[in-house]
Amino acid sequence: MRVAQVAPTTFNVSGSLAPEQQYRLLTKPTDAQVTITGGPAPFTCSGLTITTPLAGAGAGDPAGGEQGAGGGTGATVKCSVPPEITVFAGLAAGLSLAGGIAEVSESLRAAWREIDPAKLTEYIARYGSGTVPKRLGYLAELHALEGASKWVPRWRAMSGSGVTLLERGGSDRGRIVTRWGLRINAGDEEAVG
Repeated sequence: MRVAQVAPTTFNVSGSLAPEQQYRLLTKPTDAQVTITGGPAPFTCSGLTITTPLAGAGAGDPAGGEQGAGGGTGATVKCSVPPEITVFAGLAAGLSLAGGIAEVSESLRAAWREIDPAKLTEYIARYGSGTVPKRLGYLAELHALEGASKWVPRWRAMSGSGVTLLERGGSDRGRIVTRWGLRINAGDEEAVG
């Protein structure tokens, strides 16, 4: 007699995403970088989904989702492991999503010619954050965006006091660019994208 077990033909990597982490995802990612603890080399998994439970719904509720870290409700992130990657159910994994300052930097550089700086500056003023103009001015100078130098004095005037992290929620280490009051905690290479 053979002992057999039915197993899924595909595996998924899933984890929780706290509400404050969702702020870092400016655009919804479609894939993620996965690192399996003690497993194969890091790989990209695709078909990424982010689901958020309805208010009051918890684990086991058909309407919705799982409990996030710390017991609060958060989103669930899930993506498919490529078939050529060997994994086993229950392995611990790290999941990295794009969407931080590197994403912002690359998007700004790629779309700059289509952006109306006057309108952008107006939106920033309405938003009222002293952090956004710091990051924008720094990235505009870093990329030497054509025509941005005209707006730099305005963005500097709108900037808040103190030192702000370039990568929100990132490390509190890195050089400080006093001109912008920014701690470059992502590295220029990462910021460039």
